[in-house]
Amino acid sequence: MDLETIWQVVNNFVYGHPYVAIAIAAVIVIGACLRPKKMLKFVLVILGVLVAGYRFFPFGQAVLSGMTGKEQMITK
Repeated sequence: MDLETIWQVVNNFVYGHPYVAIAIAAVIVIGACLRPKKMLKFVLVILGVLVAGYRFFPFGQAVLSGMTGKEQMITK
């Protein structure tokens, strides 16, 4: 999974569900206006989780393909 794929998924979501995307953006803006410190911490935590998931995603794919290969070897 690369950044182009992630951007395509986000773009498809925004165009496929515009009202939900507007609501999410409104909640973020209102939260940033009312409690900026809390919102900044929240955004940083979410960003950290997304970066960690992006970094560990290839490991999950490697494990999945290894398990699939193992099943094929066992059945042969």
